[in-house]
Amino acid sequence: MVFPILFAIFPYWMIGFPSTAVHFMLFIVTFMIASFAGSSYGYMLAVMANDFDTGIAVMTVLTIPQLLFCGFLMKIDNVLKGLQWLKYISVFYYGFDAMAIIIWKDQDFDELSSPLSAGRGDDSDMPAPRNGNEVLDGMQIYGTLGQQIACLLVLSLVFRIIGLVVVTMKFWRQPSIPAS
Repeated sequence: MVFPILFAIFPYWMIGFPSTAVHFMLFIVTFMIASFAGSSYGYMLAVMANDFDTGIAVMTVLTIPQLLFCGFLMKIDNVLKGLQWLKYISVFYYGFDAMAIIIWKDQDFDELSSPLSAGRGDDSDMPAPRNGNEVLDGMQIYGTLGQQIACLLVLSLVFRIIGLVVVTMKFWRQPSIPAS
């Protein structure tokens, strides 16, 4: 867990996220939990593959749709209705929502200092959000931080259990080696 912490510390302050100790610690803890869930997903897919090349191919095929449909690159409403269920098995979905809640929840800013009004001309039809809750609404993030973290932990557990079951099945299916 050292590398996720190091990976999160420097960008947090460079980007200019809320500079309170509570926000920072929530960000670090959530980043660690999301990293743990991502590792669990990787472990599960790794034990399902028979070799390295197959594992890379399967991981790419299964991970890219989750990234596309998690709400980070496009709003969930813009995703085909038949594929929207993929967000519920995506570590990216819960991790992104949790981070956005930490950053934006209950943040107040006026229109002149809004980070989202920079670069807008006066001819914009869409007003800049007045607070972070409006940003979350615009991103279609409605859950709480506790819900997102709980879902990340549940996904971690489910992915690890599936990986354990697959490894156990592979072990018991191996032909026994005769004693010499």
